[in-house]
Amino acid sequence: MIASCADGTTGGNTVVIDVANDVFIVDFTHYDNSSACTNSYVKYSYDSNDAFFISGEAQTYAAFDYALSLTTMDANGVLTTPDELYGGTNNGELDVSASTGYASEYRWAN
Repeated sequence: MIASCADGTTGGNTVVIDVANDVFIVDFTHYDNSSACTNSYVKYSYDSNDAFFISGEAQTYAAFDYALSLTTMDANGVLTTPDELYGGTNNGELDVSASTGYASEYRWAN
């Protein structure tokens, strides 16, 4: 989680990965217009129709799934170190289109 947020800012971290079900949970921290930061948890699903990248290199669905399975997490899939969603190491994005039926693009730093 980001330490704080200011008026109009948003931050996010991937906090849970469920490789078996092709799901990410992202914790978004955002300013809620009442002088407070608020957390929202959003579930993203991926499938073989999507585009995958690891450290900027295109990957197959199987290679992406395997790389995620190597991520350090506890038995419940919670990452021991959350992955910053907007970090420069993952090219600044996790998902560019979450609409049902359309291909999404997922980028992972590791």
